[in-house]
This record gives sequence, C-alpha cells and structure tokens, in this order.
Amino acid sequence: MKARSLICIVTGVIFLFACNRGNYNSYDDFINYEKHINELKQISPLLNIEEKITYAFVFSIQIHNTDSLSEIRRNIHLNLIPKYESVFDYWEAYCIYNIAIAYFSLNQFDDMQKSINEGVALLEKTKRKNSEHYVLLAQMLGMKIGYSNDNNSSVLVNTQYKKYTEKSIELDTTNPRAYLSLALSEFFSPNHKSGKSNIEVNLLKVISLKDKTIDNQFVPSWGKNWGYYYLIIYYLNKDKSEKARLLYNKAQLLYPNDLRIQRLSANFK
Repeated sequence: MKARSLICIVTGVIFLFACNRGNYNSYDDFINYEKHINELKQISPLLNIEEKITYAFVFSIQIHNTDSLSEIRRNIHLNLIPKYESVFDYWEAYCIYNIAIAYFSLNQFDDMQKSINEGVALLEKTKRKNSEHYVLLAQMLGMKIGYSNDNNSSVLVNTQYKKYTEKSIELDTTNPRAYLSLALSEFFSPNHKSGKSNIEVNLLKVISLKDKTIDNQFVPSWGKNWGYYYLIIYYLNKDKSEKARLLYNKAQLLYPNDLRIQRLSANFK
C-alpha cells in the first residue's frame, strides 16, 4: 500500500521541516534578498529559478538522467550568500526534491532515497525557516514514508510530516502548498475512506488561494495545478461526475499544458 501511495504521488508530480529552534515566521529574507539584488543591480543565480527547475526536470525525464538538475543545484550551492542562506537553502532543497522524483521515475530508488535524505538534512539545518521551508520538508518526508518498509520508522516520519505541515499553516494560513500537503497526507492514507474526510475542504482552499503569499520573484508558486488534479480525482472517486467535469474544464483553461490534467480527459468523453 505504501509503495502504491508513493507511485500515485510521484506519478502525479511527473506528469507535470525540523526542530523548534530557528522557526522564522516571516518572508523577510526573500524580500530583503530581492532588494539586495535590485539595489546592487546584480544578476541573481536564483533568477527564474522555479521555471528553470521545472524545465530541467522535464528534460531529465526525457533524456533519462538528472545532470541538468544537478548543475542547477551546484550553481545555487556555489553562489550561496550566507546572509540569505534560508532563500538559497529553499531553492537548493526544491531542486533536490525534483532530482528525487526524477530518480524515482528512472527506477533509481537508492539514488532517490539518498536525495531525499540530503534534502531533508539541508532544510533541517536551515535556521530561519518560514512556511515554505516546512511544507517542502513535509513533501520530501511524504516520499520517504511511501518508500519505507519499516513500519516503526514510517510512523515516526508520518508524525513529523503532520507536524511540519501544521507548522507551515501556523506560519502562513494563506499558503496553498501547506493545504495541499495536508490534503495529500489524507488522500493517500488507507483510512481516509472510513471516516469524515477533510480532503475536499483542503483542496478547495488550495485552488482558491493565490499562488504565492507575497509578490516576490524568489517566493515559490508551485502547487495549485496539483490541487485541481487531485480534487478532480477525488470527485471521480466519489462519483461526483458533474463536479469533476466542471473542475476539469476550468483546469484545462488555467493549465492547458499540464500533462496530468490532460490525461484526465478519458474520464469525460
């Protein structure tokens, strides 16, 4: 069941946080780094970083190696500005997260586990964490849960997953990625069908919130298309076909190039 859950999570992605000390309830590092770049008229190694990682991920899948993602990671690491470590750590960890997903798709499971461990370790040492750091940490732990064969370890990691997701929401109640993490933890739980579910409520929050909390080029925006995808799946599983169709039509308009959403078309013919 764990392996199946991980396959569902990672396949959805393909087609397309740490101890209490150091909690940082602010996006100030992201804001100040942008000011720093603008004032000094510098070219940031993080310029368009989310888009670069997305393209490199797709390229990695196409050519069956992760060199392009690894090169981006090296560039981020080598250009680290200590004063803005939390910003650089986030994007290096996000790159590692994509490397881990790519390894999974290439059936390189040992490399996937190594990448997950590296990403988790990087974020756990980050001193000034905000909501985005915690939700990314939770997502990587989610992959770890799905692949682990150790039940005791899985229980511990699942507890951490929930803790980091809740911390992410506590720090920023308007972060759509935090509610996505909360929804997916329940979506892939084998027990969610046996009782009251908050999956729909949380996925509706994901798609209703803005992509990012503040208008800053270094703050991430990923995740809302995932919210549409999983909410459509949720409605289909609940035999709410009309709701699923309406949401699918909207998602098609918003994300015409999203392969995951395109592959849902067979459900609406």
